[in-house]
Parts: sequence; C-alpha cells; structure tokens
Amino acid sequence: MSLLTALFRRPLRRHYALLDDQHRCCLLLTAMERPHGDRWAEVGEISLGMIGRPLPSVTPPAR
Repeated sequence: MSLLTALFRRPLRRHYALLDDQHRCCLLLTAMERPHGDRWAEVGEISLGMIGRPLPSVTPPAR
C-alpha cells in the first residue's frame, strides 16, 4: 500500500442496533468503534424500517 492511499483511506464504519428488553430495535448507529453497553448488536446494514421491530438476523447480546 502506498503512502498516499494509507493517508487518505477511510476508516471502516460498522452498523449497530440498540435493542430493548423484547429485542426490538430502538436506535441505529454507524460508528468506527463498538458502542459501550450490553444492548448493542452489530448488524450488516441499517434501514429505518428496523426501528420498533425485532431483528431476527441479529443474535441478542449476552447479558
């Protein structure tokens, strides 16, 4: 990797969903680092349609 591509490379961003007690999505977040807290679950992609619905493709976070 050349110096220029290393300097101007964008950091990887990941998508996270904040889950409530019934494992429904309350909030979506795109960040470079995992958020603090045990209710955050990483998702492959985000959509506003996820909010308020259970996420079947996401394993609930361990408590």
